[in-house]
Amino acid sequence: MVVAITNCSTERAIMKYGVHYGKVELGDIEGYDLVILEPEQYSRQQIATLSQSATDIIGYISMSEVNPHRWYYPLFRKAGFLGKNENWNSYYIDLKDSTVRSVLLDQVASEIMEMGFDGLFLDTVDGVAPHTDRGHLQDEMVELIRELDRRFPEAYIIQNRGIFLLPQSSAHIDAVMVEDVTTRYDFTSGQYSIRSETSYAEHVRWIHSFADTLKKPVLLLDYAVEEEMKKQATKRLDTLGQPYFISNIQLDTLPGRVGK
Repeated sequence: MVVAITNCSTERAIMKYGVHYGKVELGDIEGYDLVILEPEQYSRQQIATLSQSATDIIGYISMSEVNPHRWYYPLFRKAGFLGKNENWNSYYIDLKDSTVRSVLLDQVASEIMEMGFDGLFLDTVDGVAPHTDRGHLQDEMVELIRELDRRFPEAYIIQNRGIFLLPQSSAHIDAVMVEDVTTRYDFTSGQYSIRSETSYAEHVRWIHSFADTLKKPVLLLDYAVEEEMKKQATKRLDTLGQPYFISNIQLDTLPGRVGK
């Protein structure tokens, strides 16, 4: 199945995509239809250089957490945090706070788009999942996504996880990402593992439960470093008919394993 992009700089199909939070050069991304990058790694001139390729450049933004290294961390800290994500040493932010929302929209997202990115990758949307202490912030998350779509109508917006919000958010995004489809990563042990057949089958059924009605690209992202595990993951992912990318948990390598 070929998945078409219609909102980016040119209309094309997503056959090959990648994610890299380190630093890439123009030659690294050639051949990719779309790459997700960390904006703070680049200057405007560097993004202009990368944009010379046929690859659409998507900028990362965290929607419910902030890491201490971000320039806007002190602003969010003043608003008060709602807990800590120990896995990533990041803090949950209060989306009800007007300063937090303003910084995300007026400064972080706006700066990414002004740098020349073709779209936004909305990470940590699942930070307001119903089973968390922040489930009461779902309306605020949806409103942020709607506002991003309103302000940047030409941006290609990818929602990472947060599937429970799709009934409200799907009209304002262009694609959704699902992680850990065939593999798992244990933050405590630092070990990668392949899902059991039962777990994998359940995950696939879950993906089909929304992908068949979403009618938008579903990007699959798995984590593995050993070649044998990558081969097992690839064999499974090749049957799903969606673009996929396999990398390490740090997401600092290209090409990784990619396919469709």
